Amino acid sequence: MSKLESGHLPVKMIRSDIVAYLHYLTESFHSYTDSKDILLTFHADFSDEDVDYDPEKLQHIISNLLSNAIKFTPAGGEIEVAVHKAGPEIVIRVTDTGPGIPPEHLPHIFDLFYQVEDTGSRYDGSGIGLALVKELVRLLGGSISVESPPGKGAGFCVQLPISRGASPASMPLPSSPVEAFATPQPELQVPLPGERDTVLLVEDNADVMTYLSAVLAESYQVLTARNGQEGFDKALEYIPDIIVSDVMMPVKTGFELCKALKSDDRSSHIPIVLLTAKADHEAKIAGLTYGADVYLSKPFNQEELLLQLKKLVALRRQLQERYQASWQQQPENFITPLSLNDRFLQKTMQLIESNISDEDFDMPKLCALLNMSRSNLFRKIKALTGESATGFIRSVRLNKARELLLNTDMNVTEVCFATGFSSPNYFSRVFQEVFGMAPSEVRRR
Repeated sequence: MSKLESGHLPVKMIRSDIVAYLHYLTESFHSYTDSKDILLTFHADFSDEDVDYDPEKLQHIISNLLSNAIKFTPAGGEIEVAVHKAGPEIVIRVTDTGPGIPPEHLPHIFDLFYQVEDTGSRYDGSGIGLALVKELVRLLGGSISVESPPGKGAGFCVQLPISRGASPASMPLPSSPVEAFATPQPELQVPLPGERDTVLLVEDNADVMTYLSAVLAESYQVLTARNGQEGFDKALEYIPDIIVSDVMMPVKTGFELCKALKSDDRSSHIPIVLLTAKADHEAKIAGLTYGADVYLSKPFNQEELLLQLKKLVALRRQLQERYQASWQQQPENFITPLSLNDRFLQKTMQLIESNISDEDFDMPKLCALLNMSRSNLFRKIKALTGESATGFIRSVRLNKARELLLNTDMNVTEVCFATGFSSPNYFSRVFQEVFGMAPSEVRRR
């Protein structure tokens, strides 16, 4: 608020379809209003209109107005967002069927820290949210007003000037809810080295899903699921690198999805970002309690989401380095207390070491012992260590070979066969590639 008042908050205009963006912002609250038995609708008397607007400022304006409306609209009530053009302006109206605002307070409703004494009416808080909205609208060169006929709820009217001087930007959204789910998702194979990370997007609202998919598609491979159960099934089928999920969904909620995935060996390593319009402190604590790595409010800031995903990918790389440092020594060197991922890797290493002299012990046999599919094991091992499952088995064999060379009187050939290598020449070559010295040099030390 201080930056606004001092004039130091920059405006970052883009030229894009403002109706589509307003539709997306409204749809972001649909799950929340559905959970409160409130009918949320969106109407516009024009479409495909590229005009200048600041996405972040407009997001804050609409989010504040809708959050207020939801807070004070009873179950069975209605909220409408309507958009139309009036000469050189775009007019956005947010109306509800809540208790309304007493007429004596209407002139002061946008005043900073103004407090309504009548606690039976709406807007009995400090007024910071509405004061912020007014300043943001002013910053965009517009105006805001409110009306509240007795017994007929409240209506806020935002008027913004139409201009087209900014650089074009794309904010793609579907024209109908069916469009987002009309195209079947391609079957993803096991990712090849160098491919982009895969994000599983779990969202029941078609408009929000399409917007999120467009935001993520430039940097990630995107899979989609329409509810928590479908998200769970696809997560286990594809083992994505990151999951971005709504919270309030049918069949299985985002909280339930998060809990199920974090308690399953096959998926416990996958970072999960929860997105929800219900952004109160209790909801955030609940999400983090269920195992979410990040909890963001909808409608989200695009840059913030992409930054959080980038940080999660970086943390996964650090996790790989940590595990490599641990298992390259001894399984007991895992940092305590052991996490689910620690226990999984420790169990996997113990199974490999139990069969280490068997040159035929390979990925299919390890899959059978772990009761995991080939693709699940590949992605799990790859996510935790940066290696393929076959490469991981070989690394465990080589580290065991190095240990035997350092701590026993076995010669190089004996160590080769004892650790499951059938060819001494191949063993010596890969050993030198990994450790930078021949097995015989380790033996001499």
